[in-house]
This record gives sequence, C-alpha cells and structure tokens, in this order.
Amino acid sequence: EADSKLYMINAQTGQTDQPPFKCERDGVSLVSSTHHDYCVLTAGPKYNAVHYWSLYDNKILRKFRGHSGPIHDMSLCPSEDLFLTASNDRTVRLWNIQQAGCVGQME
Repeated sequence: EADSKLYMINAQTGQTDQPPFKCERDGVSLVSSTHHDYCVLTAGPKYNAVHYWSLYDNKILRKFRGHSGPIHDMSLCPSEDLFLTASNDRTVRLWNIQQAGCVGQME
C-alpha cells in the first residue's frame, strides 16, 4: 500500500520483468493470483470492493462490490474461479470471477 504499485516478479530469476502497475487512485493492500495468466485480484483501503485486474494491459476487468467495510482477507479456490472475501463489516462473501455480484454471504 505504501507506493500503491504492483510489481510482477519472475519467480525463477527474482527480477521484475516489466515496469510496475500503478494503482495510486485506489491503493492496494491485498493481492491474489488467479488461474488466468497476467490477472490478479486486488483489494485496498480506499474502496470496499475487489478489482479483477489484467496486468497484460493494466485494466480493471471487473469490480466486485457488496461489502460495507474494508476487506481484510481474500482467498482463491484452488480448482475453480471462486474466491472468498472477509471484511470489517463482519461478513464473508463468495464470488465467481466470471460473473458480477456476490454468489453467497455469511454473517
């Protein structure tokens, strides 16, 4: 969150292969890889949503809104495009990367 940039680091070399992706407008405090090359999920302190980013062209592909407080945890399903978010609003929500809107909610 300090400089609100995402750095893609090559796991084999430990080096950054391209310039950082700028996220100053929204800030980023959580990042999760996805099953899709060059796409990540991000959440930040300035919005109560998750952004699905394409790092290939530095664009937000989808926004997942529904929490009324900051998101403090995020976990991707290892076998499907489903992910969970936990928020300060005391809810856990289930999402599908392929569709807008919350799939399920637990309070």
